[in-house]
Amino acid sequence: MKEIKISTKNKYNEKLIGLETVPDTKKEKYPTIILVHGFGADKNDYGLLLGLSKKLSKEDFLVFRFDFSGCGESEGNYSETSLTKLKEDFQIIFDFVKKQEEVDKNKIGIYAHSMGTGVILAFKPKEIKVLVLGGAHFDIYELISKHFKKGFNPKGISKLSRSNSSITKIKPSFWKDLKQNWSNLKNNIKDIDIPTLFLHGTKDSIIPKEQSKELYKLKKGEKELIFIKGGEHGFEPYREKAYKLIINWFKKYLI
Repeated sequence: MKEIKISTKNKYNEKLIGLETVPDTKKEKYPTIILVHGFGADKNDYGLLLGLSKKLSKEDFLVFRFDFSGCGESEGNYSETSLTKLKEDFQIIFDFVKKQEEVDKNKIGIYAHSMGTGVILAFKPKEIKVLVLGGAHFDIYELISKHFKKGFNPKGISKLSRSNSSITKIKPSFWKDLKQNWSNLKNNIKDIDIPTLFLHGTKDSIIPKEQSKELYKLKKGEKELIFIKGGEHGFEPYREKAYKLIINWFKKYLI
């Protein structure tokens, strides 16, 4: 496999940086997976998406993963992010991927993790064949505000200390946008009429597994819910098991 740095620009003229992971097997068109990272993370998502992109490439999937604006290598100020802006970013990313000559436009799948699942629920993808939601949620306002703990300040700058010693800062507009949009996420799953796998670690300390369970109940059509026993939010220490389940789901519908 090889990784190629790619970029596009969002509606605010901010450059979005990504990576295209290309399999060793040469094909004119590839079944393609887009990976979507979580809140304040980047295209590697603490190693989860980095590892998944390599595993998928070995199975002859073409893989794209981007930093949302204000994250990783992408331009922008993340303190000014919002669910609406993230959805707009993903629309640009999705349109970019579809235009690539090597992409089989009839065989596109998405893996989204954590806050990335909220972005996909807001986006309501219709031009893909299959979806995997890891650590999914719909009570986005309540869960994220609790995650900030004492740093939550809806009228000022909210601050979240990360495990890598960085601090994520969020302006009040983020919370205002969430209040206006979060209630739609639970209903949006009903409109996503594609095979969907829900994965959730039973020891997820950030998003309760009941969130995935509730979304699973509401989802119509083909679906599956799998709890990874003992798995945390990023599926550790059973990440390899999660990878296998994700890959098998994509192979079932795209190969």
